[in-house]
Amino acid sequence: MSEEETIFHEKDVWVTNKRFITDQQTVAVSSITSVETQTQSSFPFLPLVLFVLGAFMILFGLIGLVTLSASSKYTGMVLGVFGASMISLGVRLTKTTKTHHQYFIHLTTSSGRVRILPGTDKEFIDRVVNALNRAIVLRS
Repeated sequence: MSEEETIFHEKDVWVTNKRFITDQQTVAVSSITSVETQTQSSFPFLPLVLFVLGAFMILFGLIGLVTLSASSKYTGMVLGVFGASMISLGVRLTKTTKTHHQYFIHLTTSSGRVRILPGTDKEFIDRVVNALNRAIVLRS
């Protein structure tokens, strides 16, 4: 039987030719059939709220403009201007707000798919995936 050889060790993550060890769990390399990196992005919430509220304000402003009373027309114009301003602010915030990315390793094993090792450091996740691929090659 061959000795266990360390392929990768960084940040409490170990990849050997026999095991993949994290602080969350240990997976036998012999049960891993494929490894891939996946990304989950989060869209900033505030610009979306501004878009929706601005659209509703413009809609109610248009309804106010169509009515016959003068005060409703004035209110409709004010709502329309504020709605357009909110949408404009939402567009500016979308351009300046950074989208956050979360990276995961997806392992396909003999018992199913496992999502493991979430993080924001894509380079680290890529190094772990490369080490796991080397371990899969070395096991045979």
